[in-house]
Amino acid sequence: MAIASGLAFAAVVAAAAWLQWTGAPPRWELYLAVSVGVAGTVLLTGALMGLVFVSSRSGHDESVDRRDAGD
Repeated sequence: MAIASGLAFAAVVAAAAWLQWTGAPPRWELYLAVSVGVAGTVLLTGALMGLVFVSSRSGHDESVDRRDAGD
């Protein structure tokens, strides 16, 4: 999560710089919405990828593939 947090911060800074460069109106609501949206997306992506790796390492994925002999 530390890596995802660092990437989220970098993405928010990049998005704010892009808004400044494109000449978007300097409204705090716009910057807040973009910051929350970008950071939330990056953090959620990092958390879901972490869960995928935890599931793969713990063996839960292999148990789904096993079938009963009676089927």
